[in-house]
Amino acid sequence: MRLGVGFSYHVPSENLWSPWVGAGLGFERLKTEFENHSGKTTVTDSGIELLNLQAGIDLALSDVVRVGPYFSAAAGMYLRSTLRRDGQDVLSGDIEQKTVHFWFQPGVRVQFRL
Repeated sequence: MRLGVGFSYHVPSENLWSPWVGAGLGFERLKTEFENHSGKTTVTDSGIELLNLQAGIDLALSDVVRVGPYFSAAAGMYLRSTLRRDGQDVLSGDIEQKTVHFWFQPGVRVQFRL
């Protein structure tokens, strides 16, 4: 889960294609669950998204609808971790050796301008 704030700039264009760029920052949380012979284990890591950069190009299908490819890259750092087994906290606290991790995401977005 990622929750944050972002800003984007759309290049003014009179033709069908409109490029854009964006940036943001926020909070992120990663929850992993697995089950084996010793029970159900849940690991939850949470931290900050230091920077999120996006770029794309939109095709105007109408005055209201735009669609197009985009690419996003983000850098984050997990600050806290919790380990639970069968609903009971086993270990919880700050992560001592913090490292930066990266997410890369290509995709297609649809935008409705109301």
